[in-house]
Amino acid sequence: MKTAFWVLDASALLAYLKKEEGFRKVMEVLAAADAGSAEVFINEINLGEVYSVIAKQRSPSAADSIFSDWLPLIPLTPVSNTMTDILTAAGLTVRLDLHYADSFAAITARQRNGVLLTTDRDFEKATGEIKIHWLR
Repeated sequence: MKTAFWVLDASALLAYLKKEEGFRKVMEVLAAADAGSAEVFINEINLGEVYSVIAKQRSPSAADSIFSDWLPLIPLTPVSNTMTDILTAAGLTVRLDLHYADSFAAITARQRNGVLLTTDRDFEKATGEIKIHWLR
């Protein structure tokens, strides 16, 4: 039975991939998902952020490889967006002055009643809206 619901933003997945500060918590959450005691989500918009960062920092082929070879192996559920989600994220961007992509992580955490894992302190603006676990 799933007992915990987690949402990764781009910074959390990048911390995990690069083994930066906070990656052990992401590993712990993914291990719980693998064991069946948690579910871990990431919005597709945030996956796009991760892809673009890897492609810029390393290469597009490195990003392709991570997304085709590695990503399918981890217990991470991508979340698609409806037009309602897009407009809700846009509204959150305006109301809280969040980056647009960050708003998708926030609405995913709210929709899934999950805890957002992040290193991004911009989410301090959303502490009244969602539950957050800071990786740094």
